[in-house]
Amino acid sequence: MTLQIWLEIIQIALIFFGLIGVGLIPKFFYQRKLDKLSQALNSLNISIEKNHSPKMDAYKQFMQAIYENTKNNSSKTQKAMEASYAELSRIIFLYGSDDAIKSFIRLREYNAIEQEEESKREVVALVAKFMLELRKDLNFGATDVKAEDYLRILLNDWEKSKHHFEKYL
Repeated sequence: MTLQIWLEIIQIALIFFGLIGVGLIPKFFYQRKLDKLSQALNSLNISIEKNHSPKMDAYKQFMQAIYENTKNNSSKTQKAMEASYAELSRIIFLYGSDDAIKSFIRLREYNAIEQEEESKREVVALVAKFMLELRKDLNFGATDVKAEDYLRILLNDWEKSKHHFEKYL
């Protein structure tokens, strides 16, 4: 065989191996990135599973304390409410979203002051906003519900009393 034929064979081989390499190299890097992303997603899912249960338990306990406090405003339920606030403070700081923490802080600051009748409505609105943040937190931010919807569930006479709450919502 002549030199010309060998050069053509080498050129064809280089083109052939070049095309194979062009296809395999990006696939290798793509697969590596996909593996890293999959690993990060798995670790995030594990973290969410570990955090969701204590958060849910603390939120349930707090909601129960709120309902008990609204039904019976005795010193016994007040103490239970304070204990619930203390427990929720720890849990929400560790597991809660930023918005849930800020909403809880506003609620705590407002509850520390003696309120008149108008201020009590503002506290109810703050509780509704806080409950909305807890809902967002448990559902990873996905909700179309508003604080007003929570008040509609909570208050029997919403249509009569909504004008009292509108400025706080």
